Parts: sequence; C-alpha cells; structure tokens
Amino acid sequence: MKKLISISLFLLVPVMMFLATKSSQAQTVCPEVVLQGGRVTLSVDIASEGTYKVWSRMKAGNTTGSNAFYIQIDNNCPTMVGGSGNISSNDWTWVDFRGDFETQEKIEVTLTSGNHAITLIGGDASRVFAGVSVDKLLLTKDLSCVPTDFGDNCPADGTITPTPEPPGEIEAYIEANGGVVMEAEGFDSNITRGDRWDGPRTILADSVGGYMSALPDDGTQFLSPGFNKGPEMVYNINFTSAGDYFVWLRSSGPNADGDSAHVGLDEVTSESVQSMALYNENEGNTPWEWRDKNNDGSRTKVSVTTPGIHYFHIYMREDGTRVDRIHLTKDSAWTPNTLGADGPSVSQRGTFSSTTPTPGPNQTVLNFGTIKLHGIGKAGDNQNPTSGGNISPLTTTKKLLVEFYDGNENLIKSAEGDINYSANTGYFSGNINADIAPGNYIIKVVTHKYLKEQLPGIISISTSTINQMPEITLRVGDINSDARLSILDYSILIGCFSDLLPAKDCDDTRKFNSDITDDGNVNLDDNSLLFRESSVQLGD
Repeated sequence: MKKLISISLFLLVPVMMFLATKSSQAQTVCPEVVLQGGRVTLSVDIASEGTYKVWSRMKAGNTTGSNAFYIQIDNNCPTMVGGSGNISSNDWTWVDFRGDFETQEKIEVTLTSGNHAITLIGGDASRVFAGVSVDKLLLTKDLSCVPTDFGDNCPADGTITPTPEPPGEIEAYIEANGGVVMEAEGFDSNITRGDRWDGPRTILADSVGGYMSALPDDGTQFLSPGFNKGPEMVYNINFTSAGDYFVWLRSSGPNADGDSAHVGLDEVTSESVQSMALYNENEGNTPWEWRDKNNDGSRTKVSVTTPGIHYFHIYMREDGTRVDRIHLTKDSAWTPNTLGADGPSVSQRGTFSSTTPTPGPNQTVLNFGTIKLHGIGKAGDNQNPTSGGNISPLTTTKKLLVEFYDGNENLIKSAEGDINYSANTGYFSGNINADIAPGNYIIKVVTHKYLKEQLPGIISISTSTINQMPEITLRVGDINSDARLSILDYSILIGCFSDLLPAKDCDDTRKFNSDITDDGNVNLDDNSLLFRESSVQLGD
C-alpha cells in the first residue's frame, strides 16, 4: 500500500553540520555535527531491500538563499537536501539532490527490509535553512520516476509515520500579570522572503532602541489570503495563563501604502490572521503611535488556549510599515499614557523546556526561567556578578528545593524538582510541581553547595496555571551543607586541593563537594571562587 507522510515542518532552530554521505556507508566517520533542535523523526517500514531514491516536497524560506535542510537516515552522516536557487518559496518543489552548492548529486540510499529512522533537521536564520518547509517525503525504487503534485504517480514502498521531536529547550518572553511586552527588533526568528523586515533601524526619531521596517518600500503588498508569502517576524512567548490578549503595536505608517501589518498566534491561517491598521493620525507628523485595531475597525486580539509556549507572528502587509514595540495584554481597558508613549517595559526572557507541562485542575506548577548559580555559565560571583564561569559544568541537572513560608516565616510546604543547565543562556531553569493551596507566600530556594535564597517580594501562587517565578541568584561554597560559608568549608576544600600535588585529606564525597566550579578538579579556581563568595556568609 502506498502511504506518504503529510507534515508541515518549519525548520528554524540552529543546527551546524557539514558534509553529506550515503546512507549505505554505515561506518563512515562524520565530521563534527551539533544538533541543537528543529527536528522531525520519521519511522519507515521498508518492505524489500534495495536502492531507493529520496524525494522531498519542499518550499524555500525565501528567494535569496533559504533553500535547504538536512536529512539523516538511521545513524549515518546527515545529507543536505536542496541548496538551489530554483527551489521556489511560493510553490511546492520535489527535490532529489544533495545541496553541496557545486554539484547536484542525486540522493539514493541502499536500505535493508525492516524499520529505519529518518530525521529531518533544520538550521539557523543566518544560513540557508531559515523558514524552509517540508510537506512530504517519498522513498521509491523506481529511480526514473519524477513525482508531480502530491507524488501519487510514483510507487512508494513502505509506510512512513512522523514523530515530532521539538528542541529540548526554548528561550521565550515571559507573560506576567496578564501582559507581555517585546521590542520589535527582539524577534526570535526573522524570515525573509525576497522582501524583508529590516533592522534594528534608528533613522526615525523617538524609537525605543531601534525599530523594524518592512522593505524595500516599493509598493509591495501581501494581502490575505497570501499573507504568509511575505516576510515574517516570530516572537516566542511563555504564557502563564490562557485567555484573550489584546494586541497593541507601537508603529509608524508614513503613508497610505505603508501603514498595515498582519498578525497572528501559532499556526496562522487565512481565517485566523488579522490585518492591523497602523496609520498615523497626524499623517506621519507624530513619529510613533500605538494602534490596536484591524482594518475593519475591530479590536485586534489573539486567543491563548493553554498556558505554555506560543508563537506570535507579524507579517508584512504593506512595505514601508515600521514597528517599534509590541504589547499583548488581557486588560481590555489598557491605553498608552499618550498616543506616542514608550509604553510598558520590555518583559523578561527565560529558558523553558519544550515539554513544559499544562497544569491540570488544582495542580500547581512553578516555572523557574532563570536560575543563576555562581561559578557556572554566565552567573558570575559575589565580586564579579557579570563575569563568566565554567560554561561546561559536569552536573547539568540539579535538584532544587523550594520552601513556602507564610507572612510570619512559618514553613508551610516544601517541594523539590529538577533544574537543567542551558549552554545557550549559561543559566539553569526548570518546572517544579508543588502540591500547595493558592495564596501569597514567601518562597525560598536552595540547591546542593549553595546558600538558600529568598525570591524577591511576596509571590502569589495560583492553581491550574504555570506560575512564573522571578529570576534568582544563588551563592556557592556551602561545602559541608550547614547553610553558611565558613572556615569549615575552606578547610574541606584545602584538604582536597590538588593543583600540583596530590590532595592531603580527601575522599570522593569531599572532592565532589569542594569542586564548586564543577569541572572535576579541586584547584586554584575553586579556592579563588570560594574567597570571592565569602563576603556573604549566610543565606536567607
């Protein structure tokens, strides 16, 4: 039975790989490959052994070079697919060649009967991978057949089942108290499709740090239903609560041919996309104005169905349009102080697991987006809070203890969960499930080798939602776990010190505890870090 996959895969996540080899070369040594996300794994059952041609039905991300992705079969070396300027960004193209930029070698593989894993892998926006779409994959033993339309004219031998594998972590803006604010130039993806969102630009006065402009400003329009053929900016947002959010854009529409944009959330369709009117009341005399309405006069809003990660899109509708700042708010009555005011401060960003849970009824989830552990990554230390530490710690998953106190400092509840290190941010993050009643609490956190610290302010906790915790920094050096930094910690470290000579008084446990830089050694780095941390001897 013929059965083709039918998936829509937008490959936007960074990946760096080089070289392409045939699947049959199972023992080939591949150059270094760093897979950091943007993957879909397909399980294919091959009915009979033989040589198969691999066809991919794809679209380029734009017309100036985003026209390739990688495919990997089983554990063999990844192969680039595409890489040709003839691949359209508007129409689906069947591609069967390797994108090595010099030759177009056909992709043919020798497969045994049975199950095989095929992984499609994207790349970053600075290379040829941004915004590439893959719709279907065809493996056929008929090497002369060229698929057309949906590929039903070519025989397919096997059944392919898609299994999405999203990146393990994602950076996103944090919605808090029913609102999230972003600079336009603070996008997570900027997808060019011939025309482009360009910036950050500073030519127009009074922007907040720069703005994005739809170029080349030659009268180009992308009207619905063709809205997604134009360039696009994407913003990752971690929503802590579901509901309707009203959309405000601080924008500049200099004339009637450059004063609108399309917006939408997640999988935007011609039915869900909204076309915002971004004209200036003073016909361009006021550089920036906040706008919140569609071209038909209705309020612009997006619906967040569940807490967690969602994606806000801004598409070019008319080039020449400028966007400076974005504000999504649940408050239907919110208005800027003045028409051209800067607006609220930009929201904090954090790192989140792609498997961020959706809390069930009466379930409490705490999301710690940024936990800075002194001496590790980019967390700094007491004397140098912006300095770097060990960017490759041996312990990438740690237990975080969370304590809930009432206003009289009485301990009400404790909860524990995993936090994970991100090499991208240099910080830890994680989700903690806490079986605690809604209310206002003093919250303190601690992890092994670190002093306990209180989160700033009184924290309001709700059930059935993700509670976003503020950024917190922990001080290291509590080697003997007595909740203080003292000469006792220093004595243990000195006993395990082995920079040039063997340690004098140490065992595996004391060595692990003394290795406060988490690099497997107890040396001058640990000694110096403990000295810099010792100006604060007690936690909260």
